[in-house]
Formats: sequence, C-alpha cells, structure tokens
Amino acid sequence: QLPEDHHYIGACLNNIGAIFKDKREYAKALDCSHTALKIYDKNYLNDHASKAYILANIGLIYKDLTQYQLALEYLIRAHEMYQRLLPEEHPYIASVLRRIGSVYEDQRDYKRAYDYYKCSFKMEHKMLPRDHPQLKKLQLFINQVYRKKVKKMRLLSEEHPASLTSEENAFYVEELILPTFK
Repeated sequence: QLPEDHHYIGACLNNIGAIFKDKREYAKALDCSHTALKIYDKNYLNDHASKAYILANIGLIYKDLTQYQLALEYLIRAHEMYQRLLPEEHPYIASVLRRIGSVYEDQRDYKRAYDYYKCSFKMEHKMLPRDHPQLKKLQLFINQVYRKKVKKMRLLSEEHPASLTSEENAFYVEELILPTFK
C-alpha cells in the first residue's frame, strides 16, 4: 500500500480532477487538483514538470469558472516553472502560452490573446511539421482573435475615436492599417 502523500496518489488525484472538470463538477475538480498539488509540493521541493502540469490544470478549471484572474495566476505560474525546467522551445511551454491566450480572449483582451497565440504558434511552427493539425488550430485561433480585435477597434474608432488607448492605437496602426499599404 502506498502512503497517502506518494506522488502516484497525486497523479491519480490530478487525473480524477480532470474527469470532474470534464463533467463540470468544478468544486470536486479543484479539491482533487489542489490536493494533488500539495502532494507534489511535499514530494518535489523544487520545480517539477508534474507540478507545472497541475498548476496549468487548476488554471483551466478557474477559466471554466470564469475566474479569470485566478486562471491567469495559475497558468502564469505553470509557464514560469516550465521555463525554468524545459528548453526554450518546448510543446508544454507552447501549450500553456495558448491557454493563457484563451483566458485573455475570454476576457475580450484581444491584443494579449493575439500576442500569446502568436508566440505559441511561432514555437509550435518550429517543432511540428507544416501540415500538423495543431498548427492549423492555432492559425484559426489567431485569425478569430484578430477578427474580433479588428471589429472592436473599428467600432471604437468610429464611435469614440478619442477612447482608444495609446496601446490600442499602436495595435490599430501596426496590425490593421499598415498591412493595407504593403
């Protein structure tokens, strides 16, 4: 019999948490995932890829609960841990960047979503064959968020030109107007 804080127990709890997330039983999912993280914290005092994976899973649960600030906190912690552990370009890093982008997209922060999706795409583009379905999926995300940003910028510029922030103006010029002159 395994001790209750064995890392295999943590792995099982993380998997059970993922099942609860899929069933939309978020309280149970969070309970399992947080318990798994505590077990991994006991077993791995320093950074570990399994801890980063659980952090990302917790972030996705909070995203589903529309608790975006908590989602970002956990996903960014996962990203930072992966960066310390893995090579600069790694599928886990690309995956967590895409997930951070999806949180920003849900918050309608299309500029940040676009930036994270683009970073993920550039990384995956170097690692995957050109016809890989993941690249097509990322291109779709980038195109969708780009269109949403364009629509938002056009509405803002038409209705309230002075309401655009300097960052939004820079995006508008860089991403929307300049390409038409190339």
